[in-house]
This record gives sequence, structure tokens and C-alpha cells, in this order.
Amino acid sequence: MSRYFFILLLLYSFTASAQSLSASSELELELYAFRVKNIEDFIKRFNNDSNSSVMTELKAKNKDLIVSRNKMLFSTFNFENNELISDSTTRMFFNYVVDTVTPHYIRFRDSGWYAEALGLFTYKSDTIELPIVLRVKTKGRAETWMIAGIGDHPLLNERGAMQEGGQPASGKLTAIPPTNESVNFLELKKVFNASLIEDYYFDGDLLQTDKAKQFVGLIKSAQLKLQYVSGIKFHFYQIPGWVFTVEEFNRLMKNSGWLISNVRRADDSEKKQLIQDLLHR
Repeated sequence: MSRYFFILLLLYSFTASAQSLSASSELELELYAFRVKNIEDFIKRFNNDSNSSVMTELKAKNKDLIVSRNKMLFSTFNFENNELISDSTTRMFFNYVVDTVTPHYIRFRDSGWYAEALGLFTYKSDTIELPIVLRVKTKGRAETWMIAGIGDHPLLNERGAMQEGGQPASGKLTAIPPTNESVNFLELKKVFNASLIEDYYFDGDLLQTDKAKQFVGLIKSAQLKLQYVSGIKFHFYQIPGWVFTVEEFNRLMKNSGWLISNVRRADDSEKKQLIQDLLHR
């Protein structure tokens, strides 16, 4: 697949399948229909799942419509990044994923992907940024987000920051639901309080680190308070030999929502190091 042919397909092929929709809908409704609405919707579109939001909309207009996986996968890239779209590495990744003999898919329940949430905290009179890295863990038939990493900050190296305080837990513990990323992990604001039960929300190996102990101590003593999550990135390591990042792009065009922003090659040893870097271990 040549460079320019690849770009033309990215820009135009998926649009062609939407003509029946655009002919009968207002622009805003059409743009919303094509938007990748959340990370679960991204995964479905990446895999060409018939239950993705866009396919549901298109099928409602034309029940016999068939959209190839190539077109679906095209629509998950950030078209506005010309460097990404024209890069030979992106073409190689695309062809590898849609290989007709051994196609590759990603799954919500599988390990090997992480959410990187940028938390805005207050410490005394200061506002600090601290990344919180989460992963999906399956408990029985249900999934929950678990905290797998905490970003580096000078505050977490200060003496005395490991002190613990707070109140005993009361009431029913609630898991961080798998859909919580769609509201910028709002549940974290409830979790990070003086009654925090860290074993329920943090990975065990993370809790063994001094940094996690310091973080928990500051939360329980109410010195460190989460205000909100200002942004999220998703990092996928599930595709053999590849790593890619998904970010949100809010704009008035069909190519919007949660899209691939970066692709790179990485063997198993490189992936292991990239994950350690992401977790700030």
C-alpha cells in the first residue's frame, strides 16, 4: 500500500459508507454518530465489532450495510496528524493488524493496557499535577479499575510524608466501575479520602513501594486532596510487537473522540521497560 494511497483511504473511504446517514440527518447528529465516544467504543471500532456506536447508527439506516474492518480501523486514527498518517510505521502497523491470515484484536478484559489519568491535587495551598495509572482487573464476571502506578513528584520524597491518619472505613466499599473513564475517573475523588482502604483499590506490588505508602499517608491525613482529573491517555501493549496510544480529540468533524495518536514498534523487552516507565517504577 503506497503512502499516498494510504492517506487517501484514511481521509475518504470511511466517509463513503455514511452517505445514507448524511442525506437524512442534521450535521450535529451526524458528527455525533461518527464520534468515538469512549474507550470501550474505540475497542469495538478497532475490532470492527457490529455493536460499535457508529455501526449501530449506520445499521439503523441501512440494515444490509457491510463495512470492512479496513475502513473501521482507518477511522480510529487521528487524521489531523499528518506525520502519523504518512509515517511508514503507521502503515506497517495497520497492515499487521488487518492481516487476513492472522488478524489482531484488542479486548477490554485483557491485561496489557493502561489508563494514564492526570490528577490535579491540592497540597496545603499548592496545586500539583500527579499522574495516576490504572488498569482493568476482572473480579468474577465483573471488571474494575485498579490503581497500578503513581507519578513522580518531589512531595513523595519528603520526610514525614508517610504518616497515616484518618478514620476507619465505614459503609460499603464500591469498586471503580469500568465505565468510570468516561467521566474522567470521578470515582477517584470518592476513593481518595481519610477512610481509604488501599488494599481494595491499589495493586499489591504498588503498595510495597515507599512512594505508594507516602501517597496513601498524605491522602489519609487529608493533606493531599484530589480536585479532578484533567486528562486521560490510554496505552495499549496488547498487539505483538507494537505499542500505541489513544487520546481524546474534541472537534466538529467525523474524525473525533478517542483516536490513535501515536504508534511505535516494540519487542517484549522494550514493552516491559515502557510499562515500568509508565508506572513510574
